[in-house]
Amino acid sequence: MDEKVDQIVDKAGRLLLAEEDWLARNKHHFQSNFSKDNGTGGGGGGQGKGKSPVKPKGGASGGQGTVKLMSEGTPRRKGRCRNCGIYGHWAEECKRPKKERKQEKKEAVNLAVADAQPALFLASASGIVHEPSKIVHLLEEKVVPMQCDNGVWVLDTGASNHMTSTREALNQLDEAVSGTVRFGDGSCVEIRGLGSVIMEGRDQQHKVLTNIYFIPKLKSNIISLGQLEEAGCDVRLHNGKLTVVDSEGVLIISAPHTSNGLYTLKNAIVPPMCLYMNLEDQNWLWHARFGHLNFRALRDLARKEMVEGMPIVDRVEQVCDGCTLGKQHRKPFPQQSQFRANQGLELVHADLCGKISPPTPGGRQYFLLVVDDHSRYMWVELLKTKDEALGYFKKIKQQAELEKGMKLKSLRTDRGGEFNSHLFTVFCSETGIKHYTTTPYSPRQNGVVERRNQTVVEMARCLLKSKGMPPKFWGEAVVTAVFILNRAPTKALKDMTPYEAWHGKKPRVDHLKTFGCIVHVKKVGPGISKLSDRSTKMVFLGYESGTKGYRVFDPVNNQLHVS
Repeated sequence: MDEKVDQIVDKAGRLLLAEEDWLARNKHHFQSNFSKDNGTGGGGGGQGKGKSPVKPKGGASGGQGTVKLMSEGTPRRKGRCRNCGIYGHWAEECKRPKKERKQEKKEAVNLAVADAQPALFLASASGIVHEPSKIVHLLEEKVVPMQCDNGVWVLDTGASNHMTSTREALNQLDEAVSGTVRFGDGSCVEIRGLGSVIMEGRDQQHKVLTNIYFIPKLKSNIISLGQLEEAGCDVRLHNGKLTVVDSEGVLIISAPHTSNGLYTLKNAIVPPMCLYMNLEDQNWLWHARFGHLNFRALRDLARKEMVEGMPIVDRVEQVCDGCTLGKQHRKPFPQQSQFRANQGLELVHADLCGKISPPTPGGRQYFLLVVDDHSRYMWVELLKTKDEALGYFKKIKQQAELEKGMKLKSLRTDRGGEFNSHLFTVFCSETGIKHYTTTPYSPRQNGVVERRNQTVVEMARCLLKSKGMPPKFWGEAVVTAVFILNRAPTKALKDMTPYEAWHGKKPRVDHLKTFGCIVHVKKVGPGISKLSDRSTKMVFLGYESGTKGYRVFDPVNNQLHVS
């Protein structure tokens, strides 16, 4: 209908229009045609003037019907309301509450809003996935809890899981994990979360112990030696002493045999290092500049001359507060694949990560990561929608082929719709690219890009969390992480960075800055008086591609600049 009909009476029941005047004014809204004999207008011969229309004997189903009025004085409409499902009015006139969206959509929206601030990513396709609530029920038949002093951890060969009752010892806690654990004495206690702690070794080096169940009613703190062995550690008992050596040969635990027959650790759990308090130390400064890269990798970069413009970093492995907030410690993907390309562009791996909440200021919600199998060099592009993947992949392909002087031969992806679309298939067929896909629900078959994807996301989260940056800058953090990782060592290459393997020369890193730090940008151009400020405070957000400049953000004017 073009407009709403006028009402005969108001809410108080007072007459607004005579019925014949109302019908004459609104008769073009009616579905049925009135007969001139029964009409109520002025040209009806006066038969119906001042009277209600007479219902024909044939009923309302005949060709000449009358209009039924609602309680509000409006005519009964043909059709059903899409809000309440009742005939006689439209959804815009319905007085019932508006119908809510489907439950699954509502839950998805609530999840995105609730998770936007504390976490960086809400990814549904790949990358870091926000796990739903997880309920676990553990049975520890060989464990009988006993009272221990505060700060004492029992090294137990019978326990199959790490457990603690001390919330202060945990650096991060996933409260979505809940459940119960039943011990050998028949007692049953409640699980309130899953977290991690930092253990300090003999030389003050740090080791992160993950997958620790938080059980407030537990009487003691337990470290499972079986779980340590599953993680690749070497556990030995010799001459009344228990030692644990990690996969890199570093001694992380040395515990004597106590009088009660237990092996215990006391005051071995430490808080993470405060990054702000240690930035004057050159070692910690380069740790921040390289996106919280571990000290072993930083030491190799300088000592093995894998980069230029970097001093030697000599410090035992330690963890800062930004590392504990940002890094995820998950089960690793397979470290070695059966095939390895012999030259660049012989095989590349691609993966799309998203949908990510909140979107960037430019509306980007996905990122496309492409990894060269031979050099492990990476390209990244931010996308608004999944259907942009083909266009940006063409852009990366053209750029890589021009830099390398050869054609792309094969591509490996998962079975996402963006890679299995008709347009993508036609493009690969026309360009001669062999497109390999993984089997359904097997992301580890594309392990090269999945591992790099995990590393990129962890570093991006560290960059944001360590400086308290808003989550909307995740796009800048991801691009910066890829820039840094191309200049960082990887186990896939011996004494060489991906940048050198791709470009054939060592990268310079003396221009690196700490993501999120305060910078003073010099004011240039006309309109600057002699007494005006010569610089503006801004925030460093990364490196501008194709120029010798930095990307900086002005929080006052909400603008991004290249300086």
